[in-house]
Amino acid sequence: MLWAEALAFPFYAVAPTWWLLLVVAFAESVVSPIYNIALDSYRLAVTPDALRGRVTSAIDTLTTGGAAVGTIVGGALIALFGPTTLTLILAGWLALLALAATLSKTVRTARATD
Repeated sequence: MLWAEALAFPFYAVAPTWWLLLVVAFAESVVSPIYNIALDSYRLAVTPDALRGRVTSAIDTLTTGGAAVGTIVGGALIALFGPTTLTLILAGWLALLALAATLSKTVRTARATD
């Protein structure tokens, strides 16, 4: 999913029409739920039963808070760099994240416990 996101994201900067922008958004939207299910399933598999509620609420708090902060920071960065430049900068960041995940031995060898 990280590579799909990294490869699709730059097209936000160059899509000349609304319907091509829709195609880019659709491509990202299709893979995101699959990725989230995989992450949530793995997290639930490796988290002890007694801690699942706390771990889930902590993850939800961090992701919701991150989304709020990201919206504020994103608006400021658009004002600073402009939408096209910022989109390309973020596409580069997504590519670095995808590369880091790909090269991570921990991610590549992750196994769920029985």
